[in-house]
Amino acid sequence: VEEFGDPLLKVYQEVDSGVGELLDVAGDDLNMVIVAGLSMEEKVSCNSMLDQMLWEIDIHDRRQAGQPFPRQGERKKRRFFAIPHTHLSGAIRIHLAGRESYGIVEQGEEYEALLELVQQRLSTTVNTASGESVISHFIPIHKKYSGSQVNELPDLFVVWKREQPIFEVSSPYFESLKNRTHDVLDARSGDHTGEAKLYSNVESLAGENGVINVEDIAGHLVDLITEKG
Repeated sequence: VEEFGDPLLKVYQEVDSGVGELLDVAGDDLNMVIVAGLSMEEKVSCNSMLDQMLWEIDIHDRRQAGQPFPRQGERKKRRFFAIPHTHLSGAIRIHLAGRESYGIVEQGEEYEALLELVQQRLSTTVNTASGESVISHFIPIHKKYSGSQVNELPDLFVVWKREQPIFEVSSPYFESLKNRTHDVLDARSGDHTGEAKLYSNVESLAGENGVINVEDIAGHLVDLITEKG
């Protein structure tokens, strides 16, 4: 960097210059919308431990109720389990009757109560080093989204806090667990954030307090095209 300068900065400067030239050519009578994709930061995630955490929670509750409990690999006998997802958040599937081949959780009140229970139990998970929660927030999918394909999605997202590394977690519902995300075999040290940048002179894209959901952008663009047509 000392000898050749910051290459990433140079790329950003060239892109900025190129955008400026395009805007100059287009003139003032222009709807300008520029979306810069998700940024990057250090990878901080508990996904490698999530299924173990969920299994331990299920075992704890079944023991309290005097019920038999399955082994971790016996997914068809478990009430909930983790499924693969990006490091930004963990994804949880409820073993719902009528949807899964071996579903054991009834739809309706039992499903809703279990979803709340999983969130409450997981909320007690802390970073052993700091004592702080490892969870930023939860996203119950069926309360946020709808449509014919919603059942293909996880039932619950667990968004991790990413302010500091997480090497070990603990909870009243399970003993300390080591985070395998930092194993040397997992060579990727960074990951996308959940935020992007949008630059526009279109008033409807201003969002609330300067923030807009990425899902809303397409609808606004369709409205602009329709108005122009």
